[in-house]
Amino acid sequence: MTAALRGVRQLGDSEHRVLDLYSARMSDADVVLDVPVGHDRTLTGLLVAGYALRQGRSVAYLTDDSDRALSRASVVPGLPVVRKLHGQNSLNDIVAYYNAQALGVMDFPTYFNTNPKVEPAEVVVFDDRDTAYELVGSLFTLRVDRRLQRRAYDGFCDLVLSLGDESYATVARMRHEGADSLLSPRQLDLEDWARIVDRAAEVLTPALCTEDARFTWPRLQPWLHKCRVLIAPAGVEIRPPHQLIRALPGYRHAAQRVFLERQPVEPTVEPAKIGRDLQLPDTDRLTLSPNMLAAVAYLRGNYADSGLTLGRVARRAYMSQYHFSRRFKQETGWRFIDFVTALRLTEAKNLLRNTTMSITDVSRTVGYQELSHFQRTFKKWLGTSASGYRARDPIARAHGQCWQH
Repeated sequence: MTAALRGVRQLGDSEHRVLDLYSARMSDADVVLDVPVGHDRTLTGLLVAGYALRQGRSVAYLTDDSDRALSRASVVPGLPVVRKLHGQNSLNDIVAYYNAQALGVMDFPTYFNTNPKVEPAEVVVFDDRDTAYELVGSLFTLRVDRRLQRRAYDGFCDLVLSLGDESYATVARMRHEGADSLLSPRQLDLEDWARIVDRAAEVLTPALCTEDARFTWPRLQPWLHKCRVLIAPAGVEIRPPHQLIRALPGYRHAAQRVFLERQPVEPTVEPAKIGRDLQLPDTDRLTLSPNMLAAVAYLRGNYADSGLTLGRVARRAYMSQYHFSRRFKQETGWRFIDFVTALRLTEAKNLLRNTTMSITDVSRTVGYQELSHFQRTFKKWLGTSASGYRARDPIARAHGQCWQH
């Protein structure tokens, strides 16, 4: 690595670690590299791309902010020549790119549009795995507009209502109340979607044989049964699955795909949130958007599920993980992971105080698969162990003594 990094100064430990990991996986077709939260992911991506370039491979660095990548490359000594490759490219830029003499920086839509200006590189570095899926997937999201394609919209709603599921009663209201109603979008259950997908394709195809959809619709149809479907008063959206990206030429033709992924970190608890009551917010007094209200209600009902994830709740709110995480903090004042932890520990305290359950059972009941994780989290937030809390609290101590006897 020393020769490959010659001239690149001021690399931190995380950059060295990521580059070492990448160098050990140069022969892998798909590589996921964890980048610690708070570290410069753009710089890391450029360094990884530069290393591959020095191995004689043509490299494309895909990002949703190509200007930042170019700016970052210009201030870091030792990086290879970087070109922005899209739109009108000079012959010199194209030649340098194909001869593995320059790193091509592109945005996602440019690389995966209907007529890419630059063919796939040997190595493609994705700025972020989730962003790659979301942005590329957005190019293949189909929308049936209620106002412009009313017959297809109504026909689709009829199919959904034919399922006979009372949970889709809001679909009838959407049709009745019009496109400007304030009803929240309704996502179809995948099993229900599987029951009507073939008939839905017949209903939608005439409406989607348009100039706008002629590229997207044929490519989406083979994946239609795996798509997510949202019905809103203003229209229907059919969102492609993550697997679609793997079928695109820009992905398939690359010898290697490298995804930079934010590394999960232990939650940092704000001092104001540490205490015996954990100070959970009174959501009835907060002005929450409908999506956040639904998310908070779902969390309060499912926090004990050990498989609960940010991604699952974000899907419930019909948002990407990135936007959901940001909006959740903005509206509630809490990070998602902290809110879930506070819900779990509040219930754990209640069980320790008012039941004779063992600490292991308490841990599992509130959503922790591993007792050690529960013990560490409990002490970090409350300043004492679970057993110490039970021993110090009079009511909890009484229950604990009864349980011991």
